[in-house]
Amino acid sequence: MDLLQTILALLLTLGILVTVHEAGHFFLARYFGVRVLRFSLGMGPVLWRRQGAGGTEFALSLLPIGGYVKMLEGDADGIASTPGQRAFSETHPAARIAIALGGPVANLLLAVLVYWVLFVSGVTGLVPYVKALEGAEGPALGARVLAVDGQETPNWNAVNEALVRRLGESGQITFTLEGDRGPWTLERPIERWLADAEAPQFLSELKLEPAYPVVLGRILEGSPAEAAGLRPGDRITAVNERAVEHWRAFVDAVQAAGSETLTLNLDRGGEPRRLTVQPRLQEGKGFLGVGPAYAVQRWGLGEAVGEAVMATWDKTTMTLGLVKKMVQGLVSTRNLSGPITIAKVAGDSAKSGIETFLGFLALLSVSLAVLNLLPIPVLDGGHVVLHVLEWVRGAPLPERVQALGVQVGLMLVVSLMALALINDFSRL
Repeated sequence: MDLLQTILALLLTLGILVTVHEAGHFFLARYFGVRVLRFSLGMGPVLWRRQGAGGTEFALSLLPIGGYVKMLEGDADGIASTPGQRAFSETHPAARIAIALGGPVANLLLAVLVYWVLFVSGVTGLVPYVKALEGAEGPALGARVLAVDGQETPNWNAVNEALVRRLGESGQITFTLEGDRGPWTLERPIERWLADAEAPQFLSELKLEPAYPVVLGRILEGSPAEAAGLRPGDRITAVNERAVEHWRAFVDAVQAAGSETLTLNLDRGGEPRRLTVQPRLQEGKGFLGVGPAYAVQRWGLGEAVGEAVMATWDKTTMTLGLVKKMVQGLVSTRNLSGPITIAKVAGDSAKSGIETFLGFLALLSVSLAVLNLLPIPVLDGGHVVLHVLEWVRGAPLPERVQALGVQVGLMLVVSLMALALINDFSRL
């Protein structure tokens, strides 16, 4: 069942991304009067086809690894162009540049749309707390991470994104923390930080680790917790005089108690308190009606547009930065991922809920746009370079130069795909 869910999540993810990408090429081609012969989802042998308006054949192909828009190329296709149905090669280079950019731009617009939906509906994330590893100077248990290098971190996703940006760099990482003694800063020196690491463990390398203190975020109305006087922000330190350092231990203690009265030691605004509470028996286990401290951010319809654009821009610059560092050798190529890893992450995100899946979809859409914009022949970015050179020269590049570029581009793309697959299998 898990395997089936993973496969379905992968097909859904790739289906959305590829459809949007190719639709960007398709609609701009039609806008500039170029005849589109086929719009295919998938590669290889055609499994299903249907003739659409304007002579375009819409098809589903066997291999779900991409898609393509085949445009009329003139004599090469043996089909004569007609008024309003030109060959791609007959258009101005500026039109061809726009058509090549259509796919990546469509993926970026999809990311903006997905982030907008997320921001309007509300983004939920665990509040980030950290503690120092044994023997290291640093925050006590439960210090909240307010910012990393000046970037606000309302949840763990924000912390991880800020740390990803520092991969391969030297200098220092600055944490703004808040704990019992109020806000303070913690600096950790780095030198070519995790440049050779595969699946790096960010916090442990900085002599920190995540902490999940029992800080209450929600108190259900009419629950035993509300009746006992528990409040959001209370930090539970012990149950029946037994210390609880993380949420799981607290849940286990409450559930094991059934309906027996519990004594809770807690910290409320820096003041120690003791409360007694009698859990309600629910499905044979103790139930208090509390939830952990989540950070929930929600924006209005108009405000969410700007936030979505900024989120897409941030993910784009982060992806470009990682590609640059990989070329420079500051980030290991072992972090490249192929379809197996994508399938696993897609399946896991689908299990975690629609919010997690949409976040993964938006990030992958940005990654697809950035990678396609790389100036490598056979990719959209390579086509843009080719058409720009033709526009500047006033004539196409010699055919042998174009053919050589295609061969080099194919070699690079196949090599990257092979490396990504090798990384996938090594992780298995």
